[in-house]
Amino acid sequence: MTGLNLFVGRYISAVRNGQPPETPIPMAWRTADGQPVVDGWLIVRQGAKPLFTDSLKDAVGTIALTPSDAPYTFVLRKGTQEDVVLTVKDLLETDVPTVLESATLGIRLVADVQATQPVPTPGTS
Repeated sequence: MTGLNLFVGRYISAVRNGQPPETPIPMAWRTADGQPVVDGWLIVRQGAKPLFTDSLKDAVGTIALTPSDAPYTFVLRKGTQEDVVLTVKDLLETDVPTVLESATLGIRLVADVQATQPVPTPGTS
């Protein structure tokens, strides 16, 4: 299931049950020096399950996370080596911007939460 399909399914379920839908929080990341890491990856896991795998070859990227799916584990990979760099138990209480750094792999990312507009509930304005 894609992230969009998951969001739409949850949105419809919440509206049908009279609940406010949860809005994903976009998190933008960039390499600290602006240089790509050709064989580098940012991996976001929920437990042992990988949710996102984003290449560092462009030196920037964005992922969207929902608070109710936490905890999240952020892993940096270069080649075949991995390093767990951050575990987030409560997405809404995490300091941003935050640094995702692996001295072992020589990778340093800066992650920040982007401002979002609330999704309107049908029938309201």
